[in-house]
Amino acid sequence: MNLRFSEASLLVGRNKDAALAVTAQMPPLLNTVREVRTLIPRPMFRLSKRLHFAAYKNAQLLESQLATRPEFYYDPGDILSLMGPTRHLFVVYNVAFSYCSVFLVGWMRLVSWNVNGIRACLKKGFREFVETDMPDVLCLQETKAEPEQVDLAWAEELGYHHTWACAEKKGYSGTSIWSLVEPKKTSLGIGVEEHDKEGRVVTATYEDFHVVTVYTPNAQRALARLDYRQAWDAAFLDYVKKLNRRKPVIFCGDINCAHKEIDLANPKANRKNAGFSDEERAGVDAIVDAGFLDTFREFDTSPEKYSWWTMRTNAREKNIGWRLDYFWAAKRLKPRLKDARIRDEIHGSDHCPVELTLE
Repeated sequence: MNLRFSEASLLVGRNKDAALAVTAQMPPLLNTVREVRTLIPRPMFRLSKRLHFAAYKNAQLLESQLATRPEFYYDPGDILSLMGPTRHLFVVYNVAFSYCSVFLVGWMRLVSWNVNGIRACLKKGFREFVETDMPDVLCLQETKAEPEQVDLAWAEELGYHHTWACAEKKGYSGTSIWSLVEPKKTSLGIGVEEHDKEGRVVTATYEDFHVVTVYTPNAQRALARLDYRQAWDAAFLDYVKKLNRRKPVIFCGDINCAHKEIDLANPKANRKNAGFSDEERAGVDAIVDAGFLDTFREFDTSPEKYSWWTMRTNAREKNIGWRLDYFWAAKRLKPRLKDARIRDEIHGSDHCPVELTLE
């Protein structure tokens, strides 16, 4: 078994028997961090800033043999493996230092969500979603708040590092990136003053790629803001293309445009409306021409897959929607793309989250 490791330490006890006993008690359906915490007296438990326990829905507990790197780990026959849909967890007792470590092996999950006001979304299940799902990187748009206005203690306790871009106009626009692994660097905006007043972009730089979250300006009714939207599209694309020269870029968010007819329920009726005008769609074509992949369409080419529904006319129940939320990835990342999904089972906003799994 040839595996790559990234370590996250979990101090669950000072002896092997205690560590293995705790692991053996883990339920087959592991849904929340709180559920794990109830298994262990609080003085014995510390959730590290890089631990991802909560994402293992429908996980099963298995005994596993680990043959690699035996010089570091005690008795491979006693290692228990918790296997989930996107990663593997190995709980390992280290005899030399008398502690238990958790190793995350495999894939990284990124989630993007236009929350339509984070303070409102917190009242509609946002916290419960994060605690249960715990994506490695969570990109938010339309936060409509400054971090000082939001209770973030629970997210920090989970291990999230967060960076916010806020609009000069209070309660408007705004973006944020939350990350369980601290980025090497973060930055706000795209370096163009006229475009950086509305808090629309956050960039997080990791070891081998950039993640950019973006909330693209809406062209508005009667395309009143189309000229600005087109200027924005050109400036933002120039920004990510420059980033992409140094490291591959993943950018995500609400781009306020359905790219193809398949990406909205009523394309003919919306042909000249904001979000489906020829000019806006040409801006998305330019993203493709620049060498970025619409990751969802790499995995799913079926119709009726939407990420936004108007709050009027029961549109969500009828699935009369638009696909406005995307993950775009540099072509050279294609071998590392493992899955892309629209999480339309998640409520709390007029948008639902979208997800990318990366090796």
